[in-house]
Amino acid sequence: MIELRHLRYFIAVAEHLNFSRAAESLGTAQPSLSQQIRQLEDDLGVELFARGKRQIALTPAGDEFLRESRALLAQLDTAVTYAREAERGLRGELRIAYTPAAMLSRLPAAIRAYRIGRPDVRIKLAAMAPPALLDALRRREIDAGVLLQKRDSNRLDGVDTRCIGTLPFGVALPESHRLAGRRSIKLEELGTETLIVYGRQLSDIYDEVADMCRSRSYTPARVEEADRIEAILGLVAAGEGISIGPRVYDTLRFPGVTFTAITPAPKPFSLVLVRNAEVHSALAAAFVMTCERTQTSGAA
Repeated sequence: MIELRHLRYFIAVAEHLNFSRAAESLGTAQPSLSQQIRQLEDDLGVELFARGKRQIALTPAGDEFLRESRALLAQLDTAVTYAREAERGLRGELRIAYTPAAMLSRLPAAIRAYRIGRPDVRIKLAAMAPPALLDALRRREIDAGVLLQKRDSNRLDGVDTRCIGTLPFGVALPESHRLAGRRSIKLEELGTETLIVYGRQLSDIYDEVADMCRSRSYTPARVEEADRIEAILGLVAAGEGISIGPRVYDTLRFPGVTFTAITPAPKPFSLVLVRNAEVHSALAAAFVMTCERTQTSGAA
């Protein structure tokens, strides 16, 4: 069986075209080196060197074998380097899942900062609803996730959680709405306006908004659930109702929609970074550190 040492012996002889000098460069005895090369030729079934009385030369088979041997060893060196870089979190694939509010706030800046020191890491992103995100995390299908955290929720038990920002609430109104243009409004001023919000199975926003409305005497005549932020804002722009959610959605500058603050201001959502506490990934650990460094106080 051909071993890597055989390739290194062969390359040394091919470069020196002299068994004595090659043996000296390798720190081995010349007779042993000659024997190893003969064994290599026997295993291959070809002559690699044309041997003369005073000198040797590569045969055509030797020329081809030299080219491929160098390429093979170079590939091995690359594999070793990549493996060591992966161990240090400098190479590999980082799988991140997120909810829409994360992509509109902290996540892009964190990825940009992460990329500066790790240009060779492949970053794979996937949008997921919170339940699916946490299931994927526990099944080790993703390395980290960024989502909104519901108050008094125990679903994050057993998950490593770091707060990386907060997102205040706001009201999305059609531009033609009677309350549009106000700096802030009280929820009770909405009367019985139709409420458009993320579906209960897709986001914690539903329950948070429902609790807020009950506590502030806003009883919508109807609640419409949607599965995407553009669907919510599109219905608002069409005059089908109003929506309550993180004001970071205003960064979309959706045509026909204006955002207004709520007074008194409700407790904001926490934007949290989660990872599996039982899995020690250098890539995920570095991403956590990056998110904490890029965190700013207040709204993201």
